Amino acid sequence: MNNQNAASERYEHLIIEEDYLIAQIETYDQMIDSTLNYAYTNSSNLHLETLKNVFTDIHNKNQQAQLQLLHVRLEKNILAYRLKFYINSNAPSST
Repeated sequence: MNNQNAASERYEHLIIEEDYLIAQIETYDQMIDSTLNYAYTNSSNLHLETLKNVFTDIHNKNQQAQLQLLHVRLEKNILAYRLKFYINSNAPSST
């Protein structure tokens, strides 16, 4: 497998990983909103420290996913530049 094929396959993998992380982050955001709404409607029956712990755990997972997404996007941009270089260097000359 040549470098261009390897870069193309990795790029495709990163697109899938990016989509997965975006879905994960959206789910964490929805869980935070749902938990806030639940706390609002049931506040008299809930233990505040437990809710804080739940929010902290969800928030930490969300931050981890955000950081992973940032790394994936960085790698994807670097690969996109390399793929552009491969394509341009393999293009027939116009002379």
